Amino acid sequence: MFSKITSYLVSFFVLGALLFFGAKADQKAYFGMLFGAAFTAFIAICVEHELRPQIRITKETTPPIVNGRKFLRVRVENRALWWPLKRIMDRRPAQQVRAWITFLTENDNLVFSEGRRMIGRWADTPEPVRPISANLPGGNRTVTLLWDLSLTRDAIDITAGSSELLDIVMRGPNENGCRGWHNRIIQRADPPPEEQFNLEKGRYNALVKVEVSGRSVEARFRIVCDVGIGDFRLEPL
Repeated sequence: MFSKITSYLVSFFVLGALLFFGAKADQKAYFGMLFGAAFTAFIAICVEHELRPQIRITKETTPPIVNGRKFLRVRVENRALWWPLKRIMDRRPAQQVRAWITFLTENDNLVFSEGRRMIGRWADTPEPVRPISANLPGGNRTVTLLWDLSLTRDAIDITAGSSELLDIVMRGPNENGCRGWHNRIIQRADPPPEEQFNLEKGRYNALVKVEVSGRSVEARFRIVCDVGIGDFRLEPL
């Protein structure tokens, strides 16, 4: 601790001496040099800030329908650099991007217990399903599906100017409500209660939180689930 304080004091003393003798030698040239150095540092900081991943979260324009099931998703984009910077450099990719969804009532009260949130599933990652061949009585064989979380991943990379889709909820053709759609329930025979995010008929808010490089970005959407499946939708808030 003492050596650290000593090094700080020495550094301040050296900088003070440089300022004093530099101003004495040629005041105009010295302060002009200081201004140039400060301006260069300011430009470098601004450019460095622009090169960091910039995340934007928007709803998917047309929700997909697969086998009668409708999926509501959002698009997570790592925005490209603005012109003219994008002509000479590229924004860094967003690495190991993770997402969480918290379900709220329209009054922003928690639907589920405190601290309970859904780990986001990236729609284009593999489903946690492993096909297994099994023998049946009589010598016949069949293929069954085994839930295996190791086959997928919760974190992805998003390059500059590109985007990835994030699942929010899924609704079946004969259901009035919907459910949070994530890797820990897909093809799982008996998911534990804490992994089930079932929403009854009604309207809810979804708080989407995306984390990258130690920073987080949030966006809110309304889940409209008190209508027919054709009008089942997300609305940005």
